[in-house]
Amino acid sequence: MNKAIICVLLIIINSIITRSYFTLATGQPVSVDAWQLIKNAEIGIKLGHIDRSIENIDNYNINWPLSQIFGILISIIFGVEIKDAMRLGFPLIASISPLLLFTLSLKLTKNNLTAFLASLFLANYTYNIYFTSGITKETFSYPFFIFSLLCFLLIFKNKKYIIPFFISSIVLLISHHFTLAVFYIVLLFFLTCYLVYSIAYAKKINKGIIISFALFTFFILLYYNFYVNREVFSFLSFSDILIFLSYQAFILLIFVKTKIININSKVSNKIFIIFFSFIFLYILNLFFNIFPYNYIYSTYFLISSISYIILIFFILLAYKHIKLNEYSIMKLFLLTWPAAIFAFYLYAFFGANYLLSITLSKRLLDFLFPSTFLLISLYLIKNKKLTTVFSMLIILLFLTQIYFIYPLKLNYTGYQWLYSKEEIEAFNWLKEYYANNVIIGDVKASYALSYFGLSVNPYDSYLYFFEDKKVKNALIVLYYEMLYNGFVLTDYGEKLKDEWKTKMYEKSIIFSNYRTFIFHEL
Repeated sequence: MNKAIICVLLIIINSIITRSYFTLATGQPVSVDAWQLIKNAEIGIKLGHIDRSIENIDNYNINWPLSQIFGILISIIFGVEIKDAMRLGFPLIASISPLLLFTLSLKLTKNNLTAFLASLFLANYTYNIYFTSGITKETFSYPFFIFSLLCFLLIFKNKKYIIPFFISSIVLLISHHFTLAVFYIVLLFFLTCYLVYSIAYAKKINKGIIISFALFTFFILLYYNFYVNREVFSFLSFSDILIFLSYQAFILLIFVKTKIININSKVSNKIFIIFFSFIFLYILNLFFNIFPYNYIYSTYFLISSISYIILIFFILLAYKHIKLNEYSIMKLFLLTWPAAIFAFYLYAFFGANYLLSITLSKRLLDFLFPSTFLLISLYLIKNKKLTTVFSMLIILLFLTQIYFIYPLKLNYTGYQWLYSKEEIEAFNWLKEYYANNVIIGDVKASYALSYFGLSVNPYDSYLYFFEDKKVKNALIVLYYEMLYNGFVLTDYGEKLKDEWKTKMYEKSIIFSNYRTFIFHEL
């Protein structure tokens, strides 16, 4: 059998198993964001259409409806309920991402091993496994992010890639705003550097690539002007946009100076070592709170991060040794992709507000690593002596999965994304018998209960649990993991007070299935 076919089979099987594990293990939709998407798709399949004028539709997610339409189509084609179609269909489509990285990397590098290593890293990258296993717009759009970027690069080799680029990028446009934003920023950063490089070295500028980007920009403006409700971006001010662009411009100028104008300058290596040491500081920040707005994690998380600390080391080596001393669009692209996201990180840590900083600092990792995995693979292939280190790194990645991800119910790893059948049973009971009582619960409970038509205010609930806020005639939802991992208000659980746990047993239990409890506060 052809080696490439064996590689493809290994990657796709590996990717499907790891990304579908969570929903198969729990039997439920994965992620708190799943419920609004499921609800929209259920309304759409019932009425035969989906738009924001429909009563009870989620007016936020409907701005990017393609993921919900995908759920409807899968449900119709396979004759299964929307919930099952989406909980299985989303991780399956995300599983294509490593395969796309392999296929397109092979076209770029003409090296089977380089493409295989890059895709194998992505297939077993624990952070990506978890965040592409749930029913989210990001899960659905992620493979189109990778496909669109690499198709854009392949346009330099053959103009026939313009059509798949446009199809994929339009899918991305209608699927998820944040993924689109990262995609556009990476393209803009790369094109700016490409133009400077071409002008500096009197190279012919590829007009097709410029026209493609301009047309795509036009489609974005058209879609956001006539379809998307611009109120969803009310949290962003004009000054926020200016600050963000200033960080991009800052890194862009340094990149042009060190990697394009002074190609052989020793300053280049030093500056990029400093920049990417920032990512190492980001890992340390998880435990020592170096930057503002971040939670300090446990030593358990540190152990699981060892493989990524090693990856950071290889990224530094790759940046140091990969030179633009020849006209290589691929090298320029692979260097500008992480540079643009690094500028995004600077904004996240020093320019964004509290909630945006937390969100960006975690979500940007998924968009950073495909390019760095390809960079690392290129570097490893050129340095055969590092084969042993590479083998150890692969083993560490697999061990990280077993130790860090698959226990399912651990804090810091998104346990709030994972619902049990007992929790859903309790939520169904509440729907029938809540009798207009105030419902007290955390973010995990509130997202799921919104699907059942019930309203929960997580912040007021937080005050009840941690500030002794008085409530009357309330129903308190407590699930098993909350007792151990804590109340979820943001990205992790905050431990409940011991005194509250003691008082809990003094309250009236009106529902229990041994995994989920509902108490009545008189």
